[in-house]
Amino acid sequence: MFGKLILLSIPVVLLACSTLPPGQERQITIRGVGLATIPPELAYSTVAAVQNANPTISKTSADAVKNLRQYVKKAVTAVIREEAKKAGLENLVSDIGKQIKPTPYYTPIDCSKVGAQVPADTGGFSCVLENGIITKVAYSAQNTAEVPVYFQQFTIVLSVSNSVIGGWSRDMWDTVVLKAQSKLASGTYGTSFRSVTLTQL
Repeated sequence: MFGKLILLSIPVVLLACSTLPPGQERQITIRGVGLATIPPELAYSTVAAVQNANPTISKTSADAVKNLRQYVKKAVTAVIREEAKKAGLENLVSDIGKQIKPTPYYTPIDCSKVGAQVPADTGGFSCVLENGIITKVAYSAQNTAEVPVYFQQFTIVLSVSNSVIGGWSRDMWDTVVLKAQSKLASGTYGTSFRSVTLTQL
């Protein structure tokens, strides 16, 4: 009887460990909207004075995009690991995490100046900082506005090479996305991400 149980469990384990061939990965596209305030890490400035005065702001657009990718990946991977444990794949969650690769499509805001109230400048936006978060942009000392909608949205394409996770239904992925949204709202940048809505496209 014990031998039969072992034999029956082997295909499940092998399937969970298996990696889909290159080009056959499952693609999951997630859209995020409503990032009305921006953590400095998800914005950037190429101005040395701004970088020195605001050490958390990214120095390049690529750095800001990388920070978003890492933040979203952490949330999504955590949810997937939780769901994998529920499916009895607890011993394989580390491998599953490595088989999920996010590609972000996000245009971070370029802050030429950053401060509590800053005048506009050429070559970028003047970003108004409140409690360590970019909440508005300034076009003049008297004229401020919300962060442009263009910078409040992003798309993440997940490439899933794990055969089990890649085989999850759309409804299951909707659950993952919803739970990931909650984790983003409670994470390091939670103050900004509480207004963000994630949707599977």
